[in-house]
Amino acid sequence: RYTVDGFETEILSTDDEIAPDDNRFNEAYAMFVNGREDDARKKITPNDPWMFNLIKNYFSSDKNLSYSLLERAEDPYELLKERILKIPSPFQFALTMGTRAHEIAELRFKGTLNESELLEDEKKYFENIKAIDKELCEKMGVRQTDAELEIK
Repeated sequence: RYTVDGFETEILSTDDEIAPDDNRFNEAYAMFVNGREDDARKKITPNDPWMFNLIKNYFSSDKNLSYSLLERAEDPYELLKERILKIPSPFQFALTMGTRAHEIAELRFKGTLNESELLEDEKKYFENIKAIDKELCEKMGVRQTDAELEIK
C-alpha cells in the first residue's frame, strides 16, 4: 500500500506493478502533487539518466509488446505516464473506488459485510450508503429488494 501525504485515500499496488528501484519516482511524484516541488526535485537529481533508463528498460522487456501498447503509441505522453512511469489516471482511481462502493453496498444488503475490515475511506462510503438507504425508506417508502437484478 502506498499513501500520499495530505491525500486521504490509499493507492493500492502489488510488487509486480512497481519495482523497488522505482520508489523514489513515486515518492517524487507524491511530493510534487502535494506542493512540495523542491523536495521532489531533490529526490530525482537532474544529472541522473533515470528517465532514459526507465524507457529503455520498458521497451527491452519482452512482456510489454501488445495491441493495447500499440494503441497507446498514438499518445506518447499517456504511454509514458501510465505504462512506463506507472502513474494511475484519475479515471482508473475513480473507477476502482466506485466499483468498491458498489461491492460494499452489495455485501451490506446480503449481510456479509465485515465492517471492521473496511478502510477509512470505505467507511465513509458505507455511512453514505446507509444514509441513502434510510432516506429512500423514510421519504419515498421504498426498500431494497436485491443487490443485482438481471432484467430480461
